[in-house]
Amino acid sequence: QLRARETARLGIMIGLGDLQKTAGPDLIVTATADALGEPNVNYNPNAKHWAGLWTSDQNGGVQANPIWLVSGETPDPLAGASTNSVAIFPATNEDEEVRVPLVAIIGENGASNSYAYWLSDESVKARVNLDENSNSMTYLTTESERQDIREAYQSFPAQDKIFDVLDPIQDTDTETFSRIFNRSQVELVDPNIDVQDAYHNFTLVSYSVLSDMANGGLKQNLTGRNQAEMNNLLSEPDYLNDDYLGGDYLSHYNIDALTGIALENNGNANTPLNPQPRFNSDNELIRSTVADFYDYRANQIDSSDGIAEPVRNIMPIISEVSFRLGAFHTQQDSKHRLRFHADVEFWNPYPFPIRMPSEKPSENSGYNRCFFIMLAPSVIDETGADTEQMILSIRNRNLGEELHTNLFDFDEELSSDPNGNTLNETVLISWMEIDRFILQPGEVYHATTSKTTGLARDLGGYTLKKGRANKEKAEDYIPDDSHDFHRWSWHGNLTNEQDYPVLESDHQIQINLRMPENGVTLRIINYDSFFTNSTSPIYEDDNDNEWAKPVWELRNIYKVSNPPTKILRGDEYSRSSSGSYTMNHFNIGFHFRLADELAFGSSPDASDIALRFDLRQPVWDYEDPAVQEIVSIEEENPFNVSNLANLFDGTDLIADANTNTHTGDYERAFLYNAPAREPL
Repeated sequence: QLRARETARLGIMIGLGDLQKTAGPDLIVTATADALGEPNVNYNPNAKHWAGLWTSDQNGGVQANPIWLVSGETPDPLAGASTNSVAIFPATNEDEEVRVPLVAIIGENGASNSYAYWLSDESVKARVNLDENSNSMTYLTTESERQDIREAYQSFPAQDKIFDVLDPIQDTDTETFSRIFNRSQVELVDPNIDVQDAYHNFTLVSYSVLSDMANGGLKQNLTGRNQAEMNNLLSEPDYLNDDYLGGDYLSHYNIDALTGIALENNGNANTPLNPQPRFNSDNELIRSTVADFYDYRANQIDSSDGIAEPVRNIMPIISEVSFRLGAFHTQQDSKHRLRFHADVEFWNPYPFPIRMPSEKPSENSGYNRCFFIMLAPSVIDETGADTEQMILSIRNRNLGEELHTNLFDFDEELSSDPNGNTLNETVLISWMEIDRFILQPGEVYHATTSKTTGLARDLGGYTLKKGRANKEKAEDYIPDDSHDFHRWSWHGNLTNEQDYPVLESDHQIQINLRMPENGVTLRIINYDSFFTNSTSPIYEDDNDNEWAKPVWELRNIYKVSNPPTKILRGDEYSRSSSGSYTMNHFNIGFHFRLADELAFGSSPDASDIALRFDLRQPVWDYEDPAVQEIVSIEEENPFNVSNLANLFDGTDLIADANTNTHTGDYERAFLYNAPAREPL
């Protein structure tokens, strides 16, 4: 027994020595073997929970050939432990036993013994005993607010997702969790908890720091640009005009997490608190002062004034968006119309509230409008000549009548008052409201277009270029100088003028979408009623419209060929009035959600979201493979999107089952700490 105890002690010392020798540097990234891919293909199931150490490189990747923190000379997780191995941890309901190689020790007198060790990676597990930490947040003036913050901290992570017997979690359970400090005490919460079976899923001791995985030390760059990319950017002769450095794509909405004092809603970027140039004589970026860092920065930053201001981007993460549309005919006035409705989920991933600026700061004003969501082209030209189009075509196969509409630029003349049309009526744009302008820590908020039937636009205004026999390309359609409504009378409706073509109930109506070559962009901009009443072009390439620069956008999605023609009967396409057409009739849609299904279910693992792509970046380009990994587009045919059964159904980890309210059924989720230093 003494020999066995001493051999085990030797194994522990060797294991700790390997840990200290190999895992200490900041450049080391740890993960378990299941990160390699599929079981029995990339790793042996008995080696699933081996902890591996990878060395990160300057390009944001990792070097090959990781070090495995288990016993053995050259352990291989794919081969698993050989016959000369030992089960060092028993099987659970979800996983097979953990096996590691045995290492023989031969004594001088011929006596032999062996040892083995396995170091478990606590950083990949959910910590279940986090204590609430809201005492310093003195701005929480009511007991209700303080309770919200306490629950936010104590319910992260949701212990009932780790221990099924706790579903649903009770307040007394979360309070008990915050007081335990070893595994044997977990059963004090509920004696039915199987601590052994949940071993791989939870921890009581993990801590984290924002370490710089490329250069070592604490992370200061939260922008998503690595050092090589920044060097390339700064080497350009016109780097001072760069929108990225100028902050033109960065706007943040926040309150001081410790004092609760809202930062100014009308920050003037041209008179910053610390207006010295941000580059020295060697073209090196200079850190801003802390005061400048925390000052509110609107997105109207002048990128040509020689002052490139790094700003932090504290705003909600967009976790799901749908833009649904429906084309139809109205019998009341013989017009063709489009109705559309937007849904956006805003997620606060921080452990402090986010307060959005608004036009009226009073919470009793009745205005809760914070953002606009719009469907925009991915390629925009300042002159408009090369801005991509998306053409919706409606054709009556029985009459031979057809009309075409550019869904990115509705005809301003198709109105009873053409001079009164604003850009708010010429693009697909809807304001988003967030009640009281505030998101609590970890909150998910499902905002929608305020009108349940959606907003309406008139169809028509475009025609095929002369001499173009091919009707399939969106760029082959041009504005129709005649501004024709293409009205159709409805059969039996004697109030309509008789000189319109008559739409019968059994006619066949073809609906086609001519998709832009580079797909579409979902864009969110600041809410501003004054500027949205202007009649100038909306997109940010027009220098007169700085307000329209995005605070978030997902670019180049639905970069697909034209979907197959959709066929409707005349009585399916036509409605008695515009208001009688509802979302149940919508037949076109665009949708995405965070691919967080791997962070939900029997084996929750939020690292799937956290490690693939920095969600705090304001511009997500779907051309980037990293973005494709975190963005889920389940249906690429726009005609089928509205039929998806799981649109905003609340089954994701990041989801809100109730619309337009802070109360409801959602799991609080935290992903990022409060930034302590400036991003650049």
